[in-house]
Amino acid sequence: DQNINNYAMYLDKVPYNLVYGFNEDNRIRTLRLATLDKKSSYNIPIKKGTYFVHLKKLPRNTDIEKMEHFYIMDCYDKGNKRIPWNECVE
Repeated sequence: DQNINNYAMYLDKVPYNLVYGFNEDNRIRTLRLATLDKKSSYNIPIKKGTYFVHLKKLPRNTDIEKMEHFYIMDCYDKGNKRIPWNECVE
């Protein structure tokens, strides 16, 4: 099981991308997500705290079954230094 989870879902028929996880010692300050084709991306600022939850509202006409899914591409610490992937998600 990973410390950071990411998936698309509907809330009241509105599509969202949900990212949640465990941020031990407040190491992670920013996550960068993108589709594999790199046509769409966004950053998530992570507030101080052991756990975080972030909902990104997607365009209303998004079909989450057919959309290009978002993946966590990069993690950054409070000094905006990139955190190695294995340290970010484990």
